[in-house]
Amino acid sequence: MQNPAAAGEAGAINVYVCEETGAKTWTREVDGGVTPFMIRCRAAGCDCGGRAGATSAMYPREIPDNVIGRWEWYRPDSRVEALTHATKAIDDVLAVIDRKVGAAERQSKILATVDHWAKGGLYMRQSAEPWTPGGGQITKVPKVPGKRAKS
Repeated sequence: MQNPAAAGEAGAINVYVCEETGAKTWTREVDGGVTPFMIRCRAAGCDCGGRAGATSAMYPREIPDNVIGRWEWYRPDSRVEALTHATKAIDDVLAVIDRKVGAAERQSKILATVDHWAKGGLYMRQSAEPWTPGGGQITKVPKVPGKRAKS
C-alpha cells in the first residue's frame, strides 16, 4: 500500500533500520511534526538488544501489507510532559549504552530534547496496541523470536 501521509503529517509511516542487524522498527506519526533521522534500535527481537542505532528510511512511498507497527510519534501536550519524557528518554539511552555522564551533561541533553519538542519535534512511545498500515484489526500478534509470550 502507499504511505498514507507525507513526512511530517499525522498518519505518516516510517521505518528505521538497525545499523547492526538490518532489523526494522516501524513507526507512525499520531501528530504531525518533526522526527529524528536516527534513533536507538527498538526492533522486536533484534539481536542488538537495543544497543545499536537505527537510521530512518525517509518515509518509504510503499509500505508492505504485512507490517505490524509497535511504535508511534506524538506531541506532548505541555512543557511538563515534554520534560518528563525527555528525562526518561535520556536516562534510558544512557543506561542501554552503559555510559556515565555528569549531572551537567545529563541536564544539557534533557534540555536539548525539550528544545526539540518546543520547535515542533515529536517524541516516541510504544503504541498501546500494535497497528497495521491500513488500520486493520490485529487479532493475534505474532510471537517475537527469542522472546517468551506474556501470559
